[in-house]
Amino acid sequence: MSISVSPILNKLTISNVVNEIGIYSVVDKITISPNVNKITLSPSVNNVTISSNGSQGPAGPSGNGVGLTEPVFTYTDGLLAGIVYAGGETKVLSYTSGQLTTLVFNDGQTIVTKQFNYTDGSLTSITET
Repeated sequence: MSISVSPILNKLTISNVVNEIGIYSVVDKITISPNVNKITLSPSVNNVTISSNGSQGPAGPSGNGVGLTEPVFTYTDGLLAGIVYAGGETKVLSYTSGQLTTLVFNDGQTIVTKQFNYTDGSLTSITET
């Protein structure tokens, strides 16, 4: 599939599966719906909206049928700082300059720490220990 668009464009709708869209001009808003595998944007894009989640990932380890229920949220300086669940499980979140840097999950048996790593303000990786 190939689409070519001239300079002035108010709205573009693509309703089929698209593997790649490249936009090389000033664009105020782009809305992407399901089944887009790659988006390439040149400078001057002000707003990108992804209107669906990605593909379902693989199933995680069994929680023996026990879910995290009845969360109670706590905030510090307007940022989510912690979550305590009905079963006593906790998540503690830490920030640096307003960016999430660490999430620690404790279910009373296992502690899992996720370190969020950034380059120039963009999330580049998450390290789990």
